[in-house]
Amino acid sequence: MAPIETGRKRRKYKRFSPSRDFFVYVKSGRKFILGRLVDLGLGGLSLECLSDCGEQEISALADTPCDLGIFLSSRQFFLSDIRASLIYSREQDSNRHSFLGSRFKRCGFSFEDLDQKQEQALREFMTLNELSCVE
Repeated sequence: MAPIETGRKRRKYKRFSPSRDFFVYVKSGRKFILGRLVDLGLGGLSLECLSDCGEQEISALADTPCDLGIFLSSRQFFLSDIRASLIYSREQDSNRHSFLGSRFKRCGFSFEDLDQKQEQALREFMTLNELSCVE
């Protein structure tokens, strides 16, 4: 499958990288993917997931608004039900493989119309978890 590129936007907000592993779920209808948070800003986030474990799910998200959430492996949700759209999906470095032999895919999502409460929650999340600036 060719990489999904729905248009490059110039970033309006700085992006931050977590110092520990957070996970992101993305769902739209019956489609669901799970990945590791790579970076996050007030405008969106990127995640990394196994490319074999959701190829059809990722493709299906290209034209559909979705909801996402960020959590720790302890199942404690920090943020949930954030409306987003897929901006890109592409294979990662071909030399990097998981222990399963699968390659990784990186996906970027843009947040849609965050309300004041969601924006405040994102700011608190970035502050409390000491995310480091990547831009």
